[in-house]
Formats: sequence, structure tokens, C-alpha cells
Amino acid sequence: MTPYHVSEPSEAVVIWVTDALPKPSLSAWPQVVSGANMTLLCQAPLWGSSFILYKERDKKILASMNNTQDGAKFFLMHMTTRDSGNYTCSYQLRNNGSLWTQHSDPLQIIVTGTESNNTLLITFIRVSFLLFFLCLVLLAILCQRSIPVGEKVLYTSVS
Repeated sequence: MTPYHVSEPSEAVVIWVTDALPKPSLSAWPQVVSGANMTLLCQAPLWGSSFILYKERDKKILASMNNTQDGAKFFLMHMTTRDSGNYTCSYQLRNNGSLWTQHSDPLQIIVTGTESNNTLLITFIRVSFLLFFLCLVLLAILCQRSIPVGEKVLYTSVS
């Protein structure tokens, strides 16, 4: 109707569209020997500009160093049993630097190895050195007791 009247603008509304970006998948050989290197692959159905790797209960976030056409590779060097745990990844699109996808399904990594064997070996070596040292001290004490103490030796000169 004439005349048209327009009301005052309402407050701004922020709209977040969830599940708009497909979540990525994370893959790797799930078991690695302690001391070895591991590569995790975070794949996404859309070309992302940045990929991030998360470890459950760890505040450290790893950014990808090697993006491929359909994802990113994360290189984890010299894995130890402390690196065992659940990992996830996410990505963001090149044209929207503030919107990150949901995390991938968790991938459990198990680091097995010889850390406990190394600790056992080091402990064995330390105990062996301690026993060797104690044996030397005991031998020194026994040798000292076998030498007569306080006896006078008379030397006579022959002329």
C-alpha cells in the first residue's frame, strides 16, 4: 500500500551452516614400532587450503607440511609409546579462512616397542656396575685384613 513504510532493521543474526563441509578421513598403519617414523594421511572430498592434526588430550596441534590433491600428509618422527593415542584431523577451504570442518573420526595409533626393554637393560647395566664396585671394595677390605698390621719387621744388615 502507498505510502510504503519500512521498520527499523532488526539485530544482526549470525547463521552457521553445520555439516556444510564433509568431514575428512584420517588413515595410517595403526601400529608402529617405537623409534620409527609414521605418516598420517588426512583426506578430504573437497580441496582444502589448510589441514590440522589433533591428538586427544594433547594441546599440541600439528599443521600439515605436505598437501596433496585430496588431502595432507603429516610426518611423525621417532614415535615413542607417549605418541600412542587417538588422532583426528580437520581442514578449511581456501576461500573461507575462518570455517573449519568437523573433526575426522578418531584413528587410534598404538606405538609398541622396546622402550621398556631399553629401560630394563639400562637398569641391569647400572646394577651390574654397582655390584662390581661393591665386589672391588669387599676385595680391598679382605686384602687389607690378610696383611698383618702392627708387626715389626727387623732388618739386619750383614757386614
